[in-house]
This record gives sequence, C-alpha cells and structure tokens, in this order.
Amino acid sequence: MQDYVERVTEIYRELKAADDIDVRDVASLTAAILQEEAKDRRMAFIDEQKNQRVQQMRSGTAEDAEHGSAEWRDDPATAAQKKALRNLDVSFDDDVTKGEASDLIDESRAQKDGES
Repeated sequence: MQDYVERVTEIYRELKAADDIDVRDVASLTAAILQEEAKDRRMAFIDEQKNQRVQQMRSGTAEDAEHGSAEWRDDPATAAQKKALRNLDVSFDDDVTKGEASDLIDESRAQKDGES
C-alpha cells in the first residue's frame, strides 16, 4: 500500500509541476495514469500465468497442475461424460474412466471442429 501512495504522490507532483496542465485536471490525470499502470500489471500477470501454463503443458504437468493430480483420470466416467460421448456418437466401453472419456470428448470435438 505504501508503494501505491508513493506512486500517487509522485505522479501528482509531476503533473502539478507541468506548466501545460491545468491544476484542475491533475487529479483526474493521476487517476487515469494509475488505471493504465494497473492494466499493465494485470496484463503482465496474465501473460506470466499463460507462459507458466504453456510450460506446464510442454512438460506434461498441465493436467496435474490444473486438477491437483492425475488420479481423477482413473475414476469411473460420470453420467454426464457418458451422455456427452453418446451425443457425439463416440463408442466407448462401459468401464470407461474419466480420463479416457475426457480425451475421447476432446478428440471428437476437435475432429468435428476441423470438419467445419
């Protein structure tokens, strides 16, 4: 919080010292600059998260990172997954797992998207 207060003070003083800026506009300009800086920080954070996700995917840990572990993949498929597979006309074994069902659904949708 102290950094934020210091940054507000710094911007305010710089704008107030400028000869070509009306004193009445200094507060709104300070707010606008702070908003833009906040957007920049958010975008940097999002880019960092995206880059981490890409690295996880490349290293094969994306599913583990997203779901805590890959153990869920061995659980029996849910009724909703089986329904989705039937709606996509995908054949599957009665003992299909969540992981297998998830992969089959993704593959089927990717194929259908490719045909469009």
